[in-house]
Amino acid sequence: LMGLNALNAGVFLISYSIFNFFFEFMRLNNARFNQVVLTVLGSFMREDEKDKVSGMPFYALGTGLSFYLFPEKIAIMSILFLTFSDPISSIVGVLYGKNKFLPNKSVQGSGAGVIVCFVISYVCLTMWHPEVASIILPFSIAAGLLGSFSELLSIFNVDDNLTIPLFSGLGLLVLNNFMQIL
Repeated sequence: LMGLNALNAGVFLISYSIFNFFFEFMRLNNARFNQVVLTVLGSFMREDEKDKVSGMPFYALGTGLSFYLFPEKIAIMSILFLTFSDPISSIVGVLYGKNKFLPNKSVQGSGAGVIVCFVISYVCLTMWHPEVASIILPFSIAAGLLGSFSELLSIFNVDDNLTIPLFSGLGLLVLNNFMQIL
């Protein structure tokens, strides 16, 4: 969203999510329209999304609310957590997740999420604030744990495209209040 400030990007994405929810409602309540949509977009959808709301409106809402509610750098980090940690955690969990602790959650997948969120935090903070090197590592460790924990909150039947950016953003906001780095 080049040229938009974070607040305007948030408003745009929230508006887009509302359009998407309406589109999904129309698609799921009109078999003929749904068939056309599935013909065009079906290859991009998960099998279970073909007869329920897809992740797209939740993704737009989660990213939009992050830009709207949080300072820009916190929003960016929380969206990067969603963009990278969520799929990598899922892939690692599916391929190597031998130690399940919740349905569809494994120690291995969550561990991968912690590592990815840690790396994202460390890289962002090193680029944004190299002058505070002494607190980048502890902040990044805590942020890695927060990001991975936010992914676990999707067990409450709320799409993780919404929970990850919102709860990790909230956690980063609280963490930043203590460490004052962002």
